[in-house]
This record gives sequence, structure tokens and C-alpha cells, in this order.
Amino acid sequence: MKRLMFISLALFVLMTLGTVQAAQISIEPLRPTTDDDLRCLVDGQERPNGLIYEWFINDQRVDGRANREFILLSINTAPGDVVECRVTLPGQFNIPLGSAVTFILPAPEPEVRQNVPPQIRISFPEDHALVFVDQETVFSAEVFDPDNEFFGYKWDFGDGETKPDLTRDRSTVRHSFREPGVYDVSVMVTDGEEPELWVENTITVEAIEETIALSNIRTYHDKYFEEARTKIFFRDQSLYVFFEAIDIETGQKVPNLDITVTLVNQETGELTSLDPFTGLIGRIGSTDLPLIRIVNGQRLSGIAGLFGNPTGSYYYVLEDIPDSSDFLGENVVVAIALDQNRGGGQGEAVVKILNRLPEAHFEIPSELVVGEELLLDARESVDRDGEILIYEWEIKERQEPRTLISYSLTGSLRTLTFNTIENVEVTLHVADNDGGKAELTRNVVVRKAPQGPLASFEAEEFVLVNQEISFDASASEDPDGEIVEYRWNFDDGTEERTEEEVITHTFASDAYGARRVRLTVVDNDGLEDDVVKILDVSIVSFRETSGKKSPAKDVVNHEWRIQSVFAENYRSVYQQGETIPLLLKMDNVGNVDERVNIKYQVMGVNALGQSSNLFVEVGDGEILRINVATKDLQRGHYTLRLMALSPESTGSDLAYWQFILI
Repeated sequence: MKRLMFISLALFVLMTLGTVQAAQISIEPLRPTTDDDLRCLVDGQERPNGLIYEWFINDQRVDGRANREFILLSINTAPGDVVECRVTLPGQFNIPLGSAVTFILPAPEPEVRQNVPPQIRISFPEDHALVFVDQETVFSAEVFDPDNEFFGYKWDFGDGETKPDLTRDRSTVRHSFREPGVYDVSVMVTDGEEPELWVENTITVEAIEETIALSNIRTYHDKYFEEARTKIFFRDQSLYVFFEAIDIETGQKVPNLDITVTLVNQETGELTSLDPFTGLIGRIGSTDLPLIRIVNGQRLSGIAGLFGNPTGSYYYVLEDIPDSSDFLGENVVVAIALDQNRGGGQGEAVVKILNRLPEAHFEIPSELVVGEELLLDARESVDRDGEILIYEWEIKERQEPRTLISYSLTGSLRTLTFNTIENVEVTLHVADNDGGKAELTRNVVVRKAPQGPLASFEAEEFVLVNQEISFDASASEDPDGEIVEYRWNFDDGTEERTEEEVITHTFASDAYGARRVRLTVVDNDGLEDDVVKILDVSIVSFRETSGKKSPAKDVVNHEWRIQSVFAENYRSVYQQGETIPLLLKMDNVGNVDERVNIKYQVMGVNALGQSSNLFVEVGDGEILRINVATKDLQRGHYTLRLMALSPESTGSDLAYWQFILI
């Protein structure tokens, strides 16, 4: 029985081993040193869960918790160790998956870095510069160290005074010489590394007695010289400075000096020059003055500089404070150096440079009409290095007669409506989170609403086809401007646009009947008006006149003619059975009054009627009315024949008129 159980167990183990696939065991890194932690990988992957990891160093099993992890820390190894990792699949029978072996190399020796000494240069003042006794002079040094950023400084001014200090702030120092003389000024710098290296730079300066002093130094924001009492300026803003040069002994102002004016960052030594100002100014501070002429930085004497002599008052300008962080902050001064060869002194004005000013922006139309809404939109204003906190609108309404109304609004988006004719000045003020301010002014003229034109024209009321007709629009007018265009629509499929007041038009043969002629006029404001007149366009195909004529004055002359035929209601299209009211214009050009009978007949149809004893006086043109009945006619196109006869003569006149029945 025991023999049978042993055989069954052996068969089970063999079957289990046969179902487990071989695994690739490896150790990373491939060439480890004593500085590396080792990782045991199965098929190139970390599989810390479900497997048993056993580490052996020089065939000795590593004890403790480290022996159950797939990572072996570097603290367990030493140079020359042979390390093995064995991986087992746990179960009723632990099944080995494989092992890997590696060799521990010594850790590389640390690189020995050579300390590179720093470099130093005294950047201000220049070598062989002149300075003044008992007056503070700024000394600045520029330092560069390729392998460190800590610097220690030792200043020696050659007069027995030193400034040893191991702080970075000592790259710029101030010193006053008590006695005239020539001094060697040196600075030593170290980077603080081992071995400690000190590098030195030396310049020579000469201290002299000051005979010309600076006085009344002021700084301004603009060329009107409104004093910047807070001493706050912004990048991209202008900086103006005023000062006077005074002879210490006499107290008089000294003109025509060689002067250097610079804007200096006391911490970094960064500087930029100001230029002499040339131009006219009208006030200084809050004091209104006559125009002052300034040429090449010097104020000239007399009103508006009429005498042209320099006065010892100086004006310098920096048009744009550099847009650079080197000039930001409170450690910025306007440094002024007078003509040192004449004993000129030095001075400075401390200013504060903030970030860039905001930019105010808005657009409005140049003209409005009374009652029209004005939109004030400042949302396109920007502050490129912060944010705008305040939007304020200053409104000035200048009304007639000489009335000024001023008020303010706040907010980036506002609307206004003006109810009177006036000139309006709109100024937008903006302020950012650094206290920077900007403004923009625009103007708008408010006018009364324009009046539209009035269209009118004259034309013959009764016209014939194929007859040139004059249309006169000269009676059209525009109360507050001028008419710039006349647009005609003749209701016959033709239109015409012109700048002329009077035009002519001819209606074609098929354009008879009532025509709605429309005139539209357009004025210089683009406003329009139109007027419509109905013209009766008649067809008179021909006229036959047989009235007797005689040129002799003592002979009776019967002569008349039908000048035109037209419908009283300006129509040429009628309903079947409708009565047509016709008007005949008769002219008596003979020398006796006439009584005329009118006979009318629809061509191809029996006579319809007659009107008798129509009286026409000599020299008169009479409008005679007849009614034509159509009740016995069918729908269609007809021609009416009209004959005028006089019972007192054998004369007659014929005319024709066409109409349509529907």
C-alpha cells in the first residue's frame, strides 16, 4: 500500500511540473554597482504578487523581510558580491520557475570639480572719474561666476576706509571722501567655495572740492511739467526732470554746463540716459506761466525766451522709461552730474518705477442725431501686466448758448441719450491694480434729426402716345439739404435715374391708358420721398379737318379741331356694359362762335349716339363731355370714331380713341 501511494504522488508531481511553463528570470540593472538597488524580473516584468522571491549573496540566503521582495536594496551588497535571485510558484508543492545571477561592481569615484574663480569689474564710476569731497558717490560692481551664485565682497576706498561684507547686497555701495586727492578704489569678490578664491578689480578716482551745487530738483510726468509729487512712474511712460545749477560762492545760477543725467537702478547698477529737452512749456506745477522756451535742455531768459540767454535752469527728458525689470521698484534714482571740470556737483531724485500703464480704448461715432443712443464700451481697454480695476467716464456737454454740463459715470459699459443739439466730449479714465492710470478722449456732435425731401413734379395731364412729354421736378425740395437723385417710374416698363430736375419721356403706341407715373427723390442724407400722378395716355390715330378756312378778315371763317380725346377717369379698360365718360378738347381757331354736334361710332358697329349743340367760342379751347354706352358690345378691343360737325357750315373733324372691354 505505501509503495502504491508513493507512486501516485510521484505521478502527480510530474503532471504538475508538466503544466507549468518555463519563465525567463533576469536581474536589473545589467551591470549593477554598490549604488544600485536590484530588481528581479519575470519575463521582463515586475511580478511582486503571488510569487516567492529568494535572494542569495555569495550562496548565502539573505535573511529577513528583504528575502521575500522582488527588490534587493543596495545596502545589502558590496563590491565583488555574486547575487542570485530564485523565483518559486507557491502551492501544495512549491514549483521553481527559475533563477538569475549578477555580479556587483564597485561604485564609480565621484568627479572632482575644479572651482572656477569669479570675474569682477567696477562698472560705476569709470576709471579716473572725478568725485566730490563730502559728497556720496555710488560705486557698483558687476560679478560673474560660472559655477556658483553666492558672492562675498570687500571694498577698499584707498582712504583708510573699507567695507568688508559677505552679502550679495554689497555689489553697490556709497562712499564719501573727506579730503581732496587721488584714491585707488578696489573691490574683492569670492564665491565662497573651497578652496576660497578672491578676485580683485581697482580703479582710480580723484576727489575735488565742489564749487557748483545742484538745487531744486523736480521730476514730472509730462512736458507740461505737472510735478510728480508721489515720485511714481510707470514703464513706457515719459520722465521729465528740472533742476538748477548754483554757484556755491555767489549763489547765482550757472548756465552752459556739461551735464549728464541718467536713470540708475541702485541695486543692479543698470542705467539709461536722459536727453536735453527742447520745446515750449506753459506752466510748472500748478503755476500758469507765459510760454517758456527751452533749447538743448536750457531755459532761455525773457518772456517766451525772447532774449535767448541761458538762465542756469535745466530740463531733461526720458521719452519712454525702459520696459525692463532692471528699472522696476523703489531703488531707482535720477542721477545728475554737473560739469566736474568746473567743480560741478552731483545730485539725485529718488523715483519709484512700477509696471506698465494700462491702455484706455473705446470707439464712438463722430456724429449722432438727437434721441439716438450712444454706446460707451471700454471693454477693449487692457493692462498687459495686471488688471484694470476702475473705469470712469467724464462727460462734458457743450450746449448753446455757452452752456457746459459735466458729469461722471462708472463701469466699462454704459449708454447715453442726448435730447438737444450739442458738442459732447467723452473722456475715459482707467486705473489698474498697481495704481497706473490712462485716459482717452473722443468727441461727438449731436445734430437734429435730418428732414426728408418733398417730392413734386409737373406734367401734362392728357398726353398722346408717341408724343414727347416734359416732366418737371424742380418743385421738389429738401428743407435741410439738397436733392441728389431723381428716380422716375413711368408705369410702362421704363425707369430712369438722374440728377436733372427736368426730363422728357415718350409713351410707346401700346402704352395708352391710365399711367401711374411715380417720382422718388433722394436727399444728401439718404432720405427719400415719392409722389404719384396719373396721366391719361390717349391714342389719336389721325384727325380729318374739313372746316372752311379763309384768311380774309371780313370773310366768316369756320375752323375748329379736336385736339385730344381721353377718358374722364383716365382708364382705357372697362367692364362689359360700363358707360365710358369721354372728354374731347375742342379748339375754335376760326373767327365766329360755333355750335358743334358730336357723332361717335364704334368702328364696325352701328352708330351709338350723338351730342348736339355743344358751344365753342372763338379762341377758346373747350372740354366737351360725352357718354359712350357699351351694353350692346362684346368683350374685345375697339376703336371709337368721333366726328365733330357744325350745323352752320360744312366743316368737320375726325378723331379716334381705342378702348378694351373685359
